[in-house]
Amino acid sequence: MLLTEQHIERYKRLDNPPQALYNALVRQVQVNSKHRGRVFTVPEGGYIALAIYYYFLKQLDYSDKECMIEAGCTSTLIERIQKYLDHLIRGDEHSRVHTKIKLVRNYMVLEQLKVPHELAISFYD
Repeated sequence: MLLTEQHIERYKRLDNPPQALYNALVRQVQVNSKHRGRVFTVPEGGYIALAIYYYFLKQLDYSDKECMIEAGCTSTLIERIQKYLDHLIRGDEHSRVHTKIKLVRNYMVLEQLKVPHELAISFYD
């Protein structure tokens, strides 16, 4: 698990956790956010941004239905994302997807939750 229980509880207390998560995603994954609403397109294409968003929403205890509403997608797309994540997470720990997930996690913890860097390092070592 990338977020501790303490971090999850603190993140849930933010004003709008899904929007805060999307902001972290835009900052760290280079989502093309020129449009209104939540857009999950990335320059290299694919499902990576939506998969990371879904991954963290599930850590925040959102149901699939709530994830569909927050991401603006269908149940078919959620099923594809689940399969996509299943294959990616089994892959190399140093892959592009794992790196981007860690970047989003670090932004969430260090910038949005304001956890001191020294404490964040001790959680993940």
